[in-house]
Amino acid sequence: MDTLNSYNYGAYAGGADVRSDSGPLLVPGSPFNGESHPVELYNEAFSQEFQFLGDIGSSLQYTAGLYYSQEDGRQHSGPNIGMYLPSGTGTPFVDFAFVDQKGLHSSKVDSYAVFGQLTWIPDILDRKLEIVPGIRYTEDQREVDGYNTGWTTGYVIGATGPGTGNLYAAVPLDPTGTVGFASAKAERTFSKTTPALSFNYHVNDSLMTYAKYAMAYTGGGFDPVSGPATAAAFVAGFEPEEIESVELGFKGQFFENRLQANMALFQSKFTDEQKTVALPSGGWKTENVGESTYEGLEFDATAMITDDLTVSLGYATLSHDYDKWIDPTTGANITNQRKLIVPKNDYNVEVNYRFPDFGLPGTLFLNLNYAHRGETSTPLNLTTPNVKQYSMTPDFSVLNARLTLSEIQLGSGSHQRLTVAAWGKNLTDEDYLTLAFQGWVTAGSGSWGDPRTFGMDVRYEY
Repeated sequence: MDTLNSYNYGAYAGGADVRSDSGPLLVPGSPFNGESHPVELYNEAFSQEFQFLGDIGSSLQYTAGLYYSQEDGRQHSGPNIGMYLPSGTGTPFVDFAFVDQKGLHSSKVDSYAVFGQLTWIPDILDRKLEIVPGIRYTEDQREVDGYNTGWTTGYVIGATGPGTGNLYAAVPLDPTGTVGFASAKAERTFSKTTPALSFNYHVNDSLMTYAKYAMAYTGGGFDPVSGPATAAAFVAGFEPEEIESVELGFKGQFFENRLQANMALFQSKFTDEQKTVALPSGGWKTENVGESTYEGLEFDATAMITDDLTVSLGYATLSHDYDKWIDPTTGANITNQRKLIVPKNDYNVEVNYRFPDFGLPGTLFLNLNYAHRGETSTPLNLTTPNVKQYSMTPDFSVLNARLTLSEIQLGSGSHQRLTVAAWGKNLTDEDYLTLAFQGWVTAGSGSWGDPRTFGMDVRYEY
């Protein structure tokens, strides 16, 4: 993957020289002249898994395996406008700005795992019970070489009116030279053994209930682009997070398999949870903040109304509480100052219909999908004024459709088939945010979802 993007900057209030659409700040001679504040990302990944499956008699089945993955990449961000102060020098039409650049010269991650699972059917309860223990050992090795110039240079900008600008002077902001680093290398190894245990009870051939316990972990790492611009802070990185989850549910098929339904109740507890948090001085940093608990319910069902009409629906609700949030800088317990808004009512409805034979060269299908997502947020600092207003993503709904003419036979070969599909997304042209967050120099900023979009897909199999 090789990408080049632009930042989503919020508007800088009152600034005639800074564009809020990530366009260039046209100040001759400045490091951001003609730039679009680019973010460059390159990543190359490889993975391989081997599985061994078999039976030991009629009561015991096993799955075992080996896993390996490797990622190599680099990342660059900047020049970034750290702050823009209209008339920040106190002189009319003379403004002040400062910039930084940060990223990874290189990054490498090697991950190894070995895992195993047994399915035991004891000779009790008419052999309807399955006991499924499992275990996994994972080791992650990470190497990075990062850099962060920090906000060490300011630029005095003179203007004679809107849209005009001239670079007056560069001003050192860190005369001590303690901020910013050109290269900082770090290497860490993380490992964890995680168990799992399930009890599956087959009530009959059409209904299975289960109870499951599982533990998992996400390896630690290094924050590549944000936080204090010191080598020590970058090399320190952040620690792994762990999760323990309990799940109860059922899976069933009813009415001669014309209705399929699944439901799950779950609770997940995080320890040393990794969160990207806003810093008081601006910017974001990944930190281990403490503990939290998620509880939720998921339900989905698919009904075959006729041989040609299928209707599916899904529903999910979630709750969240921070059990402990420790400020990594001060060590203070600030749990009551943090909140996360999670979706309370997510649902989707999908209709699939196969049209009668109209004499077309293939089979005509229609798919309609309506999805609703509840309001969400990034972690909120409740001491920030109006933080919920500016950092909460409101709920939204999207309607999509797809009309497909499939299996159009071409030629005499049995595999020479053509499929053509026309589709539309966000058919009601809903204006909706996919992410909202507190701004650095404004009250808030956000990313919009795609507007109404139409397209066509063509696929040929041979």
